Amino acid sequence: MSTQFTVEQALLAANAELRARLDEAEETLRAIRSGEIDALVIETSNGSQIYTLQGQDAELNRFRGEILAQISDAVIVVDDDQHVTYLNASAEQQYGITASEALGRLVTEIFQCRWLQPGDADKMIAALSETGYWRGENVHVKRNGEVIHAESSVTRLHSVNGPHSGQLAVIRDITERKQAEQALKDADRRKDEFLAMLAHELRNPLGPMHNVAQLLKMEGIEAARISWCGNVIERQVGHLSQLVDDLLDISRITLGKIKLKKEPLLVADFILPAVETVRPLIDARQQEFSLTLPPQPLQVEGDQVRLTQVLANLLSNAVKYTENGGRIEVGVEQSENKVFIHVCDTGCGIELSALPHLFELFYQVDSDMARSQGGLGIGLSLVHRLVVMHGGDVQAFSAGLGQGSEFVVRLPLVSLPENKAAVIAKVHPSSTNGELGILIVDDYCEAAESLAMVLEHKGYRVWIAHDGLSALEMAKVNRPQVVILDIGLPVMDGYEVAEKLHQSIELGEMLIIGLSGYELSNNPERLDAAGFDEYMVKPANVEKLQRLLEKWQMLKFSKRL
Repeated sequence: MSTQFTVEQALLAANAELRARLDEAEETLRAIRSGEIDALVIETSNGSQIYTLQGQDAELNRFRGEILAQISDAVIVVDDDQHVTYLNASAEQQYGITASEALGRLVTEIFQCRWLQPGDADKMIAALSETGYWRGENVHVKRNGEVIHAESSVTRLHSVNGPHSGQLAVIRDITERKQAEQALKDADRRKDEFLAMLAHELRNPLGPMHNVAQLLKMEGIEAARISWCGNVIERQVGHLSQLVDDLLDISRITLGKIKLKKEPLLVADFILPAVETVRPLIDARQQEFSLTLPPQPLQVEGDQVRLTQVLANLLSNAVKYTENGGRIEVGVEQSENKVFIHVCDTGCGIELSALPHLFELFYQVDSDMARSQGGLGIGLSLVHRLVVMHGGDVQAFSAGLGQGSEFVVRLPLVSLPENKAAVIAKVHPSSTNGELGILIVDDYCEAAESLAMVLEHKGYRVWIAHDGLSALEMAKVNRPQVVILDIGLPVMDGYEVAEKLHQSIELGEMLIIGLSGYELSNNPERLDAAGFDEYMVKPANVEKLQRLLEKWQMLKFSKRL
């Protein structure tokens, strides 16, 4: 018992001595900060050293102490052996250590210094030796492993005896600034890559279009070759239009100008049109394709055109990055109050390091022009932003290169009325296209006539007017169900024509589609006020127009049920 008692006494005594030393250190630090002392005597391996922290003026000393204590940058003072002799409050916070812990310890126990370039350490030593001052940047690794980028100003100190003894460092954490600078450099690099890719993508369709134009000028060209030329032009114009549309869409979303036309939609309402859009690409590459829809109808609140765009974009990527003869699968499932849409492929896969960046604007997984599959690096960013605008999210998954990829779109479900499925089963337009009369109003004669020929070939009844007054007269005579109306008409513009069409009660209900070479969505309030139901940018996308017409037919048919 006596031995145990003696040990306890010794431990208590040691603890008391340690506490007294800590209290003394804290008191010393408080005195330094408050300017109550002029100098410190530190016992080092070279004997006693005196450090002048204060001057003769006590009021000035207190002022200096307050500055050091309140300065936002970290201030650390070390002796010639790199032992810490002073640490201000900002340094305590920055490096996660109290002054009482730091005093007397090597500065390398507080952080490790990494130099940015070989020879930087020698340059600092030379500058301190020659001028007594050095300023520069390096990296500090803190005790907890955290890395910060630091900008330091180091000054050589002098003791009251004359020779220099130690250094004072003012250290600013510039990590956020360096990250911002790097982000700007990355954005600038991606911008340059984007512009180069844009030029590359624009030249691709221009080549075959130029060749076809030369071919059509030749005499004696047979009808089959003319038809082939028309198909080439149609495909390349579609490619150019898609590029322009993507650029405009991402710009509108970035500026907050895009507005969704949300309505209750069955998931199939936007998946099926997307599949039909990419079906020719799938067939051309002889890829296997499967679509699995749940037996029960699932409904979301969304913009059909935009959600179709989302799925078509993901499917186009799957086709593009999957080898000929590969497999693409689309599956839909419900989980609680969300619908999950999976787009999977057996293609080239995605590097794990690229997955977190796929949805960034202008990001290209492979920026090598020779290996690029095309695209501007905005498609997936557009997908992400549109899905988020619908209250959902999208993620990408891949086991790595050569392992295929999977994109999962999650959208919130909305309740489906009990009689909805029965109504849907009935609403299949039994009428022929010929029952739908369309009035095209455009002062550009070739544009109006070529669009009319396309629609007539699809079986619609079509009339043409080249100005507003003629359009109003023709509408009264023929009573079209659909009006495709150019906004930039002479004398009476499209807005005024649309308003007058709606004011004419005898014409009844009709679908009015605005058409313009300008970006109509920049003025949605005026479009709505004039009574436009839809709008399209020239040249009119025939497939999109066809979907609008079919949707209008279905709506009219369902109202008759």
